[in-house]
Amino acid sequence: MKVKIIVHSETGNTKLFAEEIKKAIEKKNIGCDMTQIETDARMRNYNPSNQVLNIKNMPDIEGYDYVILGGPVMAFSANAAVMKCLRDLKSLKGRKFIPFVTQHFPFPFMGGTNAIAMMSREAKKSGAEVLEGSIINISWHDYKKDMAEKAEKISDLLK
Repeated sequence: MKVKIIVHSETGNTKLFAEEIKKAIEKKNIGCDMTQIETDARMRNYNPSNQVLNIKNMPDIEGYDYVILGGPVMAFSANAAVMKCLRDLKSLKGRKFIPFVTQHFPFPFMGGTNAIAMMSREAKKSGAEVLEGSIINISWHDYKKDMAEKAEKISDLLK
């Protein structure tokens, strides 16, 4: 079994969560690679769904059984880089997909839930079997402890 983690992070918080996920997966002796996607334009916090951008280092998911993809919530939605990556991936058919996001608002319904739903819908369109996603609320509580717990939960989904 092989796992590909794809992450978009502007401040480092989402990358920190991706690294926790990778660590939890590797503890189970499962092969795991991570790519931090880079865009040709910096993300805008206003209406990011209309932002036009390109991914400079589109990840290859050939040979991976699971794709775990995450990014920060922007404007109560999945950010443009994550959605662009999902649309540009060759195919998720036959793969399991796990979305994750980070957000600064304290409650999941303040963007995280919508972002996970957007990513899940796009992954299903590409033929993926979508598994439960995770939301980290950065500014509300001990988010590093939450990251470790949710990373473990994600690793438990890998069968």
